Amino acid sequence: MILGHIGAAAEPAVPALTAALRDPNRGLRLTAADALGRIGGSGREVLQGAARDADPGVREAAVAGLGGGLRDTGTRHDTLASALGDPDPAVRTQAIGQLHAGTRDEAQAMADLLVRGFDDAASISTSS
Repeated sequence: MILGHIGAAAEPAVPALTAALRDPNRGLRLTAADALGRIGGSGREVLQGAARDADPGVREAAVAGLGGGLRDTGTRHDTLASALGDPDPAVRTQAIGQLHAGTRDEAQAMADLLVRGFDDAASISTSS
């Protein structure tokens, strides 16, 4: 989508792309999520909601779009940390990549969550 290559100059398109995230057409939602991530700014803020879409492909695109921005917000961190528990492995992988590329605190939080997940898995396997 051409809007995604324009960057911040495409900010006026954010409301229309936000509406497209609610469209029943999966392809349109995927394209909108990708463009919002590329636009940045308020486009990335919208992606936090798209990270909870019913479609795993849209969730993955939203998590990927959060990668370049919102570095200093707890909300971005919370969204990415939550995506580590997504049932879809592609979404989890994307969240790991985005947290790894983030701040030192985000990398530590990712490590803590992963260790906690391994501990939970170990306790389940030993209690069986």
